[in-house]
Amino acid sequence: MSANVRESLRGAVMRLEQADRLLVLLHYADGLQIGEIASVLDQPAEDVSRRLDDLRWRLAQVMRDASVSANPAEVKPVADDGVAASG
Repeated sequence: MSANVRESLRGAVMRLEQADRLLVLLHYADGLQIGEIASVLDQPAEDVSRRLDDLRWRLAQVMRDASVSANPAEVKPVADDGVAASG
């Protein structure tokens, strides 16, 4: 991933609502698995997985809108728009 894409992605993550940003960072920056995040947040694993999937796709859309090409599969990190990726 190029430095430009990385910086754009970082900015998009930082603009997420706090709860969404926490979820993305726990999974992609800290490396926690879905079940671990579910335990930490006291939420069902299915909900965490769904939110991560929704966030991943939202972040990919933000990247596309910013004219930064990003494959949603590579954006794995990512409100009314939720986004989640199981991992």
